[in-house]
Amino acid sequence: MGPGLRRGSVEEKRAQGGSRWPASILGLALGLIPFARPGDVIIGAIIGAFAIVALIRARDGRAALYAAAGFILSFAVLATLFVAIYGLRPSPYMLYSAQYGFNFAWLGWKAYVLLVEPRAWFGEGVGLLDAAPWLLLGGAGMLVAWWTPPARRPVTLAVAAAGAVYVILMLAYVDLLPTGLWRFNNVHYFKWVLPLFGLFAVRFVLDAWRRPVTLVALLPILLALTIRIDPVPVGAHQPARMVVFPAPVGAAWTPTYFATAWLTDARGEQRNSFDYHQILVGNRVRAVALRRPFAGDERWIGDDHVRAQLEGRDTGGYAPLYLTGPWPKTTIARYGARISFGLPHWFEPRETARH
Repeated sequence: MGPGLRRGSVEEKRAQGGSRWPASILGLALGLIPFARPGDVIIGAIIGAFAIVALIRARDGRAALYAAAGFILSFAVLATLFVAIYGLRPSPYMLYSAQYGFNFAWLGWKAYVLLVEPRAWFGEGVGLLDAAPWLLLGGAGMLVAWWTPPARRPVTLAVAAAGAVYVILMLAYVDLLPTGLWRFNNVHYFKWVLPLFGLFAVRFVLDAWRRPVTLVALLPILLALTIRIDPVPVGAHQPARMVVFPAPVGAAWTPTYFATAWLTDARGEQRNSFDYHQILVGNRVRAVALRRPFAGDERWIGDDHVRAQLEGRDTGGYAPLYLTGPWPKTTIARYGARISFGLPHWFEPRETARH
């Protein structure tokens, strides 16, 4: 064997050996994800799928074994601890989160109120894009990722796909609302995708500097910002996305927001937080639908204590001031969702919509 062939063989072995530690670390990380945050399993699946394809293309069987061993090790250790604590059943956190679930049918509306403009619906707050407008550049950077040079494309697309899918899941998650985004710091739901979008933003700026044609990726992002989804009054029997009730005397924002309340309509019963959310705005309470439209004849039952009174099983316990009756309360306004187009909201006066 000649010197050149021997050198090539040694370099190939070094390259394969150098891929084993990253492969084992990746396997360890993928095994931990289901137990750290169950909803992120889809992210691990995307990364794992790209990794499997890369290992098959590289024909690096040892790296594949290292990755599989790392995954089995971390998954087995965490699964053993999980079963020892909770048994062969979901944890309380999993069960509680499952009650919220996802609503992909209203993904466009959720994206609008979380990212762009929440005030017309929730009476307060700012969109995530107001706080971090550079996210627009990150989104454009993800689009440009499809034109990545072939050598870097698999890694770039794997990261971009994981970030995009995660954002979609979080936007569809029923319990993530503009009111909680800043009041309760639920912006932490995006803790790892914010720096990810930042990296794609930097990459987009560098690519646009070298190739100005790349700026075309901003066009679909800017066009999406011209879409508006605003409340519009609807009739008593039309489907509604938001209904308004008079606020009880002495109502406070936090107790009203978290109250164990119910709302009944022509289709049945809905629970505060899980099916709709109620928000105190001035002397009114807005009930914003989260799963399905309100069907008419809405009646609001304020809390467990109120419900017990209405059902004739009141135990005589103390009723907080914010639950001042009479109950049930009926709607004073109903709103549907209207889609329109116009200049992005940044070009308009900053006035809170009143409903």
